[in-house]
Amino acid sequence: MRLLLLSLSLLFFGCSQPGNLVPGSHHARLADRPSPEAAVLPEPLRVFLHRDLPDWQLVNEGDYDRSFWSLYAGDHLPYLVTTDVNDDGLADHCVLLKIAGYVEPFFLLGRDDGSFHILRQDAYRVPFDDAVNDLRYALTIEAPGQIDVVKPAINSLLLRSNGINFLELENRWCIFYWDNSSISAFTCR
Repeated sequence: MRLLLLSLSLLFFGCSQPGNLVPGSHHARLADRPSPEAAVLPEPLRVFLHRDLPDWQLVNEGDYDRSFWSLYAGDHLPYLVTTDVNDDGLADHCVLLKIAGYVEPFFLLGRDDGSFHILRQDAYRVPFDDAVNDLRYALTIEAPGQIDVVKPAINSLLLRSNGINFLELENRWCIFYWDNSSISAFTCR
């Protein structure tokens, strides 16, 4: 009986101490997490972004309004998705990058040699004030299938491989998808 009480008390007190939070978990405070780039970007991608897009920065959790997190899990990375968009068997990344007053989605398509091909989506550039931290845009993966919309007009998309949803809060703005040799956007609003 004493052993059971001792075990339960150790379990209770051991689990309730803030020092036992795992950095990077959805329970950890934002200040305890490593920098977004170090925590989430594969090394070749991080190096590529710093070398080829030195003026741009990866959006991070601190750029989002607190209310945004009521829609998404704390461990969701709304500014980075990795999937194979063009069915070449290589990892492709879509990232939200920021620069003086704007946020823009960028596609970084993986190449056989480990480098990346950049495709910008500047038509979907959105204003952003770095001092306000009210970003409300997110990226998620869309699985293959048929997508039907009625606004702005009745339209359908047959998604043959993975696509990327570009969301404003929980509302889908568009789906980026591979269309022969480039990324196209299927507008959903």
